[in-house]
Formats: sequence, C-alpha cells, structure tokens
Amino acid sequence: MPDTSEPSPEARSLGLPGSLRVRAERVGDRTRIVDLEGHPPLQAMAAHELDPEVPDLATLTLVSPTGGILQGDRLDLSIDVGPGARLAVGTQSAVRVYRTPSTEATARTTLLVAPGGWLEHLPDPWLPYAGSRMRADTRCVVDPEGVLLVSESVMAGRLARGERFGLDRFESLLRIERPDGTLVARDCLRIDHDEPPMAVGRFGDAFVAGTLVVVARGVDAELLRRAVDPAWGDGPAGGVQVGVSGLADAAGAWLRVLGPDAGSVMRIIGVARAAVREALLGVAPRPDRRP
Repeated sequence: MPDTSEPSPEARSLGLPGSLRVRAERVGDRTRIVDLEGHPPLQAMAAHELDPEVPDLATLTLVSPTGGILQGDRLDLSIDVGPGARLAVGTQSAVRVYRTPSTEATARTTLLVAPGGWLEHLPDPWLPYAGSRMRADTRCVVDPEGVLLVSESVMAGRLARGERFGLDRFESLLRIERPDGTLVARDCLRIDHDEPPMAVGRFGDAFVAGTLVVVARGVDAELLRRAVDPAWGDGPAGGVQVGVSGLADAAGAWLRVLGPDAGSVMRIIGVARAAVREALLGVAPRPDRRP
C-alpha cells in the first residue's frame, strides 16, 4: 500500500492535515465512544443509539465543515472497535472532491475490529469534480471473531451538470487482514482520465461503481446473491449490473455494483447490508430518513 504519511512540500503548503481518531468500547450493555480526537476538516457528531432493536449499536456520523476535500488535503481516519462493541459509521452526504490543479488529495483510513466487535463503515459516495485527483487507502484489521461491513461508491462526476469522468484520477486501495498479518482480501479501484470508461472491464454504460465487503463468519456469496437477485430486476437491461463472490477461507463475501446513478447503486448495497444484519443480528437496519 502506498505510503501517504510523507506528503510533498507542495502538498504541505496547500492542503490541511485533517485527522480523526475514534475508539468505541462496550460499557455495560451499551457501546460508548471512549476516545474521540479530531482536527478539521474531519469532525464527528455525537454518537446516538438509533435502533431500539439493537440497543448496543451506536451510530456515528462524520462531517466536514469545508463541504468537501480540497487539493493537498491529507485526511487520516482511525476507527477502533473494542471487544463486544458495535458501531455504525456514516457520512453526512456525498464526499465532494474539488479540483486539484496543483497536487492531489489523499485519505488514509484504518479500521480495527476486536474479537466480538462489530463495525459498519458505510460512507456516502465519493463525488470527484472535473479536474480532481484523489487517492484513498483503507487498511482493515479484523479479528476472526469480529464483524466488518465496509463499503465504497464513486460517481463519474456531477452528473446533473453533465460531467462524465472529467476527473483526472481517482484511486482507492482496500486491504483487509487479520491481527497476525494474514491477508484476507485486497482490492483496487482506479479511474484514470486517459482510460476510456467504455473499455472492456471498465464502467461500460454505468456512471457509478459501488462495493460492499463483509468480513464475518456465516456470511457467504450465496447470502448476498439471494438478497440482491430480486432487487436489481432485469440486470443490465435495467441499467444495473451486480457481481458477487466469496472471500478466501470462508471469511465473508463481497459485491460490486455498476449503475446509472448513486441511488440505484446505494439501494443494492443497502439490500445486501440488510441481509447481513438479518442473518447475524436477526433484525434489518432502520431505513435511512434522508431523501
């Protein structure tokens, strides 16, 4: 995984070194945020218990007072879920990546899940503006007795304004491993302005790509396939394509979605997430109240 800890002098002079560290622990029969330290442009709202059927699940929303990511920004997010704690993390809206005429922006995320821990890291889609360059690195360390749901979606640009892959470059690397360093999965999503999106193996007719990775014993590809099969209807004819596969050593499963818009892609990811929740906790997540 590329090292983003040493930005160039140019990047230091342009962007902000935002950081956010979160530690969640089980206290009695609830999950509490016991350590929270942040520096703009990364911030977090107070955690809430939003689902009465899963009272030990805390929900945390990440926010940005700048409204997006600017050139040279270097964001460092760390979320640590202790034994028996349950935490769901989301964002306030799509993560805008503004033009980066001089230097790229970077985001490094570290997700740690202890034995019996449960972490859902489900941010809203990346929205790269025309002329933007962004690199995101996510490292997940999950105990074999822990559960992790991590998703990522990226849009082709501001579709309502006619932007279609006007970004210069977007790259996201995901690595999932065990505490002893054993590799569970590694994934890379790269979009380059010089590579035609219609080429084989690229986006085709789609404008949004989404991924959900589930690291959990008892979750396999068939569980996700049964959940999403009726949800995406006619498949490519309806503008949405879905692929599902299992992780090595029965560690879990993952899916990737290509669709015409963020709503279609996020709906499929939401259906798969609900199936995992029902299989492992016996209840589906509460609906998102946002339009």
